[in-house]
Amino acid sequence: RKQAEASIQRANEKLSAVVDALRSRDGEMTLLNRMNDLLQTCETQEEAYRTISLTAAELFVGQSGCLAVFHTSGRYLETVARWNGETLVEDVFPMEECWALRRGRPHEVADPRSSLLCGHFARPPDRGYRCLPLTVQGETLGVIYLDNAPSDALDHHGGRPQLAVTVGEAIKLALANLRLRRKLHDQATRDPLTGLFNRRYLEDTLPRELHRALRREAPLCVAILDLDHFKRFNATFGHDAGDLVLRE
Repeated sequence: RKQAEASIQRANEKLSAVVDALRSRDGEMTLLNRMNDLLQTCETQEEAYRTISLTAAELFVGQSGCLAVFHTSGRYLETVARWNGETLVEDVFPMEECWALRRGRPHEVADPRSSLLCGHFARPPDRGYRCLPLTVQGETLGVIYLDNAPSDALDHHGGRPQLAVTVGEAIKLALANLRLRRKLHDQATRDPLTGLFNRRYLEDTLPRELHRALRREAPLCVAILDLDHFKRFNATFGHDAGDLVLRE
């Protein structure tokens, strides 16, 4: 009878663990769906970074981390979001300092004392971590850094590589979508030769500025620039020279 009771107790404990795991997974899926929904409605990258910082703090309980993306120059990465406390990752660092970016695949460190560490830390980390590169259609957008949860904080939320991969997939697709929308908007509202705003931007902006000036009873100035005899310059020196003059 005692053996049967012990067996039933063990079975109940296993069942409780499975139920807890399912509840945890359900909570994670709810948070992931909410993060995806928020990221899809973000209008700017700054909004997306703020959303990522808040939702990652709930998803990775007991784990600090950050998101670093390539600067517009493409020469270095800038840390744009952090969660669950300050990480040791520098605010700005070159691509070569991250093994995950250099190798093009996740880089995981179990023990900092006996592993190959990335060079983007202000000081060597005290515990293990993983870096996940964010790559979409062959283009690397940035990297996610996530430290390992301390042993006393490991639960169904923390320490699961698959969760980090799933979050990374959602983040990189959202960032790629925002970049594409930004690129299409610039193509529609900017002159490709000079980078100046075009007539479509004027038609979208001028009514709003006029309304604002009327509401505030403030003056509004519109400046128009014209280049005299520019057609003759093109005819004399060629259109390539004319394009150079316009850019200058």
